[in-house]
Amino acid sequence: MGHRTSCVGHRETGYSMIVVADAGPLLHLFWADAHLWALPPQEIEVVQAVWEEVTAYAPEALADKRLKQIKLAIPLSPLLEGKRLHTGEVVALSYALTRTSHAPTRTEELLLLSDDQRARQVCRTFALPFIGSIGLIIEASREGRVSKEVAEAALRDLPGRGRLYVKPSVIAQAVAALTAGAGDTP
Repeated sequence: MGHRTSCVGHRETGYSMIVVADAGPLLHLFWADAHLWALPPQEIEVVQAVWEEVTAYAPEALADKRLKQIKLAIPLSPLLEGKRLHTGEVVALSYALTRTSHAPTRTEELLLLSDDQRARQVCRTFALPFIGSIGLIIEASREGRVSKEVAEAALRDLPGRGRLYVKPSVIAQAVAALTAGAGDTP
């Protein structure tokens, strides 16, 4: 998980959270039947390239009312050249970088939803907070949006039904973090 405390921002300090999604969590959580409760309970911005990618694999995943299609032409960030990212990740990260260069005030933060290792490394490089499908499931359980039992079942479903490429040891760590109820997530 990236460096942050909650998907919904910091209510006690009046912070709001801009959430931008890559295709991975939208698809993996949909396929694992966890999207309704695992995705952040707020608007999620989805750039056109990611929208089209999700449409190609599971158009039903886009029926979620929290998803806001961003149809703007997004200038690709030259900072992402040579990072070996797919089109959706490049456009989502470019959009996130644009939002952070224009938006972060003392009352606004940005969060990128991504399961892609290279995209998450770029987030670390630019200090962009991020979270993936595993972290979203754990967070949903910790916030009381779903029981630990349902969250654990969803974690175990991610590699199969959810089609998330992940080592069994990462799922085992996530289950342990879920049952422990504390600590950082994989």
